[in-house]
Amino acid sequence: MQKDQDIEKLFKAYQPEAGKATLMAEVERKMDVVDMVRGAHQEQIRWMTYVAVLSMVVGLAVGIGLMWIVFFHPIDWANLQTGVGLLLSPEMVLFLVKYGDMLLCLLAIASIILGALPMIFSTGGINVAAIKIRH
Repeated sequence: MQKDQDIEKLFKAYQPEAGKATLMAEVERKMDVVDMVRGAHQEQIRWMTYVAVLSMVVGLAVGIGLMWIVFFHPIDWANLQTGVGLLLSPEMVLFLVKYGDMLLCLLAIASIILGALPMIFSTGGINVAAIKIRH
C-alpha cells in the first residue's frame, strides 16, 4: 500500500511544463551527438569504399598480369635454375616444369578473388557511385 502512495506522490509531483526547457536542451544535446556520430560513420563508410575499390582494382591488375604472363610469355621452368641462378632441388624443378603454369593460373585467380572480397562483403555492395571526391 505504501508503494502505491509513493507512486501516486510521484505522479502528482511531476510537472512537465517546469522541466520542459531542460528536457528540450538535453534532447538537443543528445541529437547533436547523434549527428556527429552519423557524420563520422559516413566518413568511415566512404574510406572503406575507397579501400574496397582499390583492392578490387589491384587484384584484377595482378590477376590479369599473371594470366598474361602464362598465356603470352610462358616461362621456361626447366631453365629457371640456370637463367635466374636459383638454387632449387631437382624435385622442385620437376614440379615447376610439370605444374608451374597451373600454379600461376591459380595464383592469378586467387588474386582476383581476394581483390574482390572487400567489395563483395562491403555493406553498400558494389556501389562505386557512392564515392564522392572532395576538392
